[in-house]
Amino acid sequence: MTLVSILSLTEMRFIKEVLRDKRFLDVPQTYYDVNFYVHIGLLQTQDYDKYIWENGYYATYFTAWNQNRNSSGNCTRMNFQMFDDDQTWEREDCVHELAEYIMCDMNQLETKNTI
Repeated sequence: MTLVSILSLTEMRFIKEVLRDKRFLDVPQTYYDVNFYVHIGLLQTQDYDKYIWENGYYATYFTAWNQNRNSSGNCTRMNFQMFDDDQTWEREDCVHELAEYIMCDMNQLETKNTI
């Protein structure tokens, strides 16, 4: 199982909408909390100037980096609280800065036959 790859603005907006709905069901009193973060499957390569999705595709066509936040680390999280802001990806240290949610790629789920 891998974390989700986001290859278009439409996909990202759909994922953010699903997560906002889930968050509202989990914690309705903090629905407008600015710390709505989800881990996505974008990793920084070893040469530090390229990014690759966990499924092996390079992030060349679509990205949504938050240009207003200086972030570091080799993993990526996305803030999904804002309806009108599409530039919400941030690098982070996966070990020390955890997001509240993770989003897995449903196409990557494996099934096992049982008898």
